[in-house]
Amino acid sequence: MRGRLVSSNPAEGEQYYLHLLLSHVNVPTCFKDLYMVNGLLHPTFRKASLERGLIEHDDNLSQCFAEAFVFQFPNILRRLFALILIYCEPRDVRKLWEDHYNSLFEDYMRVNIDVNLQDGGFREVQEEYSIVVEDEHLQACESLNLDQKFAFDEIMRHVENDCRRIFFIDGPSRTGKTFLYKALLVEVRSRGLVALATASSGVATNNMSRGELHTLDSRFLSICIITQYATLTTKTLTDQWFSEFLLRVGDGDEETIDDTFICIPNNMAIPYNDKGNSTDALIDAIFPSLQINGDASNYIISRAILSTKNNNVNEINNKLIDRFCREEKVYYSLDEAQDDKNNLYLMKFLSSLTVNGLPSHYLRLKIGCTIILLRNIDPLNGLCNGKRLICKWFQHNVIDAEIALVNMLARGCFC
Repeated sequence: MRGRLVSSNPAEGEQYYLHLLLSHVNVPTCFKDLYMVNGLLHPTFRKASLERGLIEHDDNLSQCFAEAFVFQFPNILRRLFALILIYCEPRDVRKLWEDHYNSLFEDYMRVNIDVNLQDGGFREVQEEYSIVVEDEHLQACESLNLDQKFAFDEIMRHVENDCRRIFFIDGPSRTGKTFLYKALLVEVRSRGLVALATASSGVATNNMSRGELHTLDSRFLSICIITQYATLTTKTLTDQWFSEFLLRVGDGDEETIDDTFICIPNNMAIPYNDKGNSTDALIDAIFPSLQINGDASNYIISRAILSTKNNNVNEINNKLIDRFCREEKVYYSLDEAQDDKNNLYLMKFLSSLTVNGLPSHYLRLKIGCTIILLRNIDPLNGLCNGKRLICKWFQHNVIDAEIALVNMLARGCFC
């Protein structure tokens, strides 16, 4: 018997969460299949939806920190905290900070108070000490107007008394905000103190001298947003015949068909019988003995399959992930429309949209599979668009991955 799944609104409570589960759980045979998540039977559909990651938990960000603390160092957790401040809009920043203060600063608690920061290997501090202050800035504080001088004195009073405070300086363009910043930086540095200047965007850095200002992203973050698109890269062919073929094509010497098409040599093509068998043959040709070599990172990142359409990419990805024998995890996007107070745009509709440049509604991962970086946040640390990563572990809110390079891997944490 077939039936139509009617739409439901979040205001309808358990009926909405039942609708949500029915949209994501494959072939449930009874209500127990919907209540059951990872072997645990939950009392309500809402709780089951939470455990499946289908709705956002009020404490998701705190859980993210708790999970990341298990396998990440404090410096990575601090970068994660900065990322959350920028992109996740936490409701209570102070509580989040205080709840995880010990985890964020565990390394500093273990460092001797007399440590020499300049020789301690801290990149940001070493960059700060290497900055050469321009002569014109040394006299900047003497050229401040009354409003600038008031802000300057108030901020420096807190610096002198080691009194923590956040100040917000606002004003129209060309009113001297950047000039005030420079005066503050020069004054702090002239006292032998460290001032790490940051900005929320790359545009703001253009107003400062080279080396003085970094974006907040590049200064504190090594986190990236990931997607499943094009998780596979192509196997490199270096045989002499292939090189000669490319040269003939480039020189226009390769035989053509109707002066328009070039015939691909048989030893470069997978014969097409039907879609399923031909896809399997293609995977076998590019990833031979995948189950045996799946744990070897160099094997994974040295080859891939390219496709012209995302639908084909997703199909091939799913076939490849099926061949990995390790644990699997599926992450779902939590989609909502801005200023939609009446819930006119249902999550089911938003999740069905496949806008170019955005990840799909779900991300299916297995330990050992490849992920591609969709949006870079920390190019100074090598996290650029198109960077490949190897999934090493995952939890409910955190993915642990390695940046995949030839003969070198760098560890990272992603939320």
